Amino acid sequence: MERYIVIIVAFGYVYFFDYLHVKKKGSKKDMSIYLVLILLSLYMGVDYVMNRDWIDYYDVFEPLFKGTAREIDSFLK
Repeated sequence: MERYIVIIVAFGYVYFFDYLHVKKKGSKKDMSIYLVLILLSLYMGVDYVMNRDWIDYYDVFEPLFKGTAREIDSFLK
């Protein structure tokens, strides 16, 4: 139950404050970028609330950066 409250409060504040700011000064490009970020955040929020093992950002970016990260790590050792 507390997970629902945390997500509702967080998204309520984000929506209230950002909507007032973006609506007044934002262009269509700004609004589309804002919408994409909110949808990604909403996906992660639903994943958090439902406590599912859905695809996270880590699962997406790990295969892309794994080799580079290992090279940097071995260089720093």
